[in-house]
Amino acid sequence: MTTGYHAHLARARTFPDQGAANRYYRRNAGPLLAGLPDGPVLDLGCGMGDFLLYCTQELGREARGVDLDAENVALCRELGLEVAQESAQECLARAAQCAAVVMNDVIEHFPKAEIIPLLSLVRERLVPGGVVLLKTPNMSNPLTAARNFHMDFTHQTGFTEETMIYVLEQAGFDGIRVEPVDIYVTRNPIANLGGRVLSALLYANWRFWYKVQGVPKVRVLTKGLIGCGVKAK
Repeated sequence: MTTGYHAHLARARTFPDQGAANRYYRRNAGPLLAGLPDGPVLDLGCGMGDFLLYCTQELGREARGVDLDAENVALCRELGLEVAQESAQECLARAAQCAAVVMNDVIEHFPKAEIIPLLSLVRERLVPGGVVLLKTPNMSNPLTAARNFHMDFTHQTGFTEETMIYVLEQAGFDGIRVEPVDIYVTRNPIANLGGRVLSALLYANWRFWYKVQGVPKVRVLTKGLIGCGVKAK
């Protein structure tokens, strides 16, 4: 990810406020971070600080981040967050042991040749039982995959459930899971339920046509997916 990224991120930002961000992360990241060992959370490519604020406000965790964009770093520091301006590799080369390392819409910015070495380094920086979370656009979603990948000029590598499992395996993680991302987290429970029901119907239709085209099993079809791996104790 290059510097000068803040303007694009502000245009593409999903969350209207921190309350919306907290609901989203509570629904999607919260269950995967339950039962973490002691230690801080490291957010690589922390952007405008939404996830770091979730960690401090809702998880009560020490959290710090890194980002290459100077405007993002300045904004995070204004919010009282501990954020350094450096690359993920630079940070991991000197980072202390962490309970979790998180990359929200970041892993797709790396070329393929760098991804497995990067994740191997992440694993080295985790305490035993520590967790890596990788949220990224889902290239198995036929409606949004192309748009979500190509809306950002700096995206380099796309992921499906299968490729996410592969890179986490190659980096030495255990307990690998790939989970759907639920975007229906508004304050309106009826709207949330409606969105989930309509999406389930749409996914059933897509699975049928995938099977017709010789792809017998596609589990995760949501707009985004989350890969999760654990460093064995």
